[in-house]
Amino acid sequence: MPIFPDEEDGILPDHLKEPATPTDAEVWAAIEQDFVLLCDVVQATAFETREEAIGARTSEGWRDTAPSWHDDDLGLEVRAWQLIPYIDGIDHDALRRDWVVARKLIPSLQQSITDRSMTPQFIRDWGTFCVAAGAVDLVYGSEPSDVSHLRRAKSKSDGHDNSRQRWYAAYALRWYRCLGIRDAADAAFERLLNRLVFASEDDLSSRELAVKRKAGKEWLKSFMTSDTVDGICRGELKSTYRSHNISNSELEALAAQPTADLPDLHLPIPEL
Repeated sequence: MPIFPDEEDGILPDHLKEPATPTDAEVWAAIEQDFVLLCDVVQATAFETREEAIGARTSEGWRDTAPSWHDDDLGLEVRAWQLIPYIDGIDHDALRRDWVVARKLIPSLQQSITDRSMTPQFIRDWGTFCVAAGAVDLVYGSEPSDVSHLRRAKSKSDGHDNSRQRWYAAYALRWYRCLGIRDAADAAFERLLNRLVFASEDDLSSRELAVKRKAGKEWLKSFMTSDTVDGICRGELKSTYRSHNISNSELEALAAQPTADLPDLHLPIPEL
């Protein structure tokens, strides 16, 4: 029994037919199209540096210092679209070498494509170009990295890392206004820390898990002194963060500072 209705007539569905062999003109047209697109990436781009990605602290929070311009349609400053974003965790020296290799191959490849000269040298150079320029294109199309951890490190090295105090202040002040008792707000913050640090990730909400991963377990543990009672790990909020060491007016001053580099500030009050 035929599998396909038209098989009796010797006719196969289009998706099972052997593709037609492209003509030389079609091959060169496809090569030229890819060449133009990849040339645009490696010739019209520049690299965002690590320092530009980290940026500088302003009165409105951290912002990168990469080149930008004013977009009249949006009415605000926007990143230069030619920037290859800094991606934390990849080998940027290797990526720059790929960028240089691709740029050096452009003149000879352009000549070969113009002459329609399919030589062994062209095939080798074309393959090298596609690998190098393709790597640059992949990163160029990526979203910039979350560099909040690098900004915290810079703040610390500059001697003014108060990210913990600002994160605590945001929660303590909001929950103090909600609960009416500062000690109750501190106790709620302590429960939040214990949940983020010691609870199984399966028991955390997606927002709680995002906070844990962005902040890091060690950063969260640094708010507490930890102990194990009856085999259960539990942390107690350090006195540094309690009402007798940080007044309500100090909370308000800390909460008024920039928060863009901090983990989520709007998790709900944990249940007792």
